[in-house]
Amino acid sequence: MTARKTSTAAADAIAAEAVAEPITFPFQGETYSILPTSEWTYSTIVAFEQGRLSTFLSAVLDKDSLARFAGHDFKIALVGEFVDAASTAAGIQGN
Repeated sequence: MTARKTSTAAADAIAAEAVAEPITFPFQGETYSILPTSEWTYSTIVAFEQGRLSTFLSAVLDKDSLARFAGHDFKIALVGEFVDAASTAAGIQGN
């Protein structure tokens, strides 16, 4: 189960959800965009909770962000950090 964070990132995420606007977040010197959680489907949440990273990222990143992320071909440690940054920006964290 996911839990809401009580941080500035969470407050920004809640504001973005209210108008269904993408949330931007920095990673490795670039800015990426993720859909607010109000736009996530059930299967997206399941992918996140089950650690199916490629499915999750394909569902929540905009096309440009996904292409740039994929183009870096990060090693798994950085992929994990990226998912942490994306989920924190969206105001959630895993169990």
